[in-house]
Amino acid sequence: MLGAATIMLPRLVTAVPGPKSQELAAILRQYECQAITAFDVLGPIFLSRGRGANLWDVDGNQYLDLGSGFGVASLGHGYRPVVAQAQKQLTCLVHAMGDLYPAEAKAALCRKLSFLTFEAWGLGTGKTILTNSGSEAVEVALKTACLATGKAGILYFKGAYHGLTY
Repeated sequence: MLGAATIMLPRLVTAVPGPKSQELAAILRQYECQAITAFDVLGPIFLSRGRGANLWDVDGNQYLDLGSGFGVASLGHGYRPVVAQAQKQLTCLVHAMGDLYPAEAKAALCRKLSFLTFEAWGLGTGKTILTNSGSEAVEVALKTACLATGKAGILYFKGAYHGLTY
């Protein structure tokens, strides 16, 4: 079994995208909104598993994960300490970070984030908004900028990816 630190070089066994990825792409194109998944010359490539810094697609091609799942997999795929903590948490409470019934961990996390940022910078207590995705975080940042500046407009780059929300 591979450890999280084991990095294997890419190994292609089919053309990219492979036949199974192409088949799944045809299905996805038929049923998903066209503005969601990027259909370009090389993709999409449908992934089936990950281990450490490597990913495998449904055709058996092996890649080096340089995207790290937009940050959510920065510790690697299947990293044993993270998997063990997730399994431990799943045995006692699956979800409680919402705005209705928070868990003790939410208060501790918000306090720690304030301590590491605003308080460390000498700016007093910081306020935290925990989000589910980068899109939500960008949305909160845009709303905060509008509130802080009193301006209604936002400068953006046409054709750039800004997440799935407005």
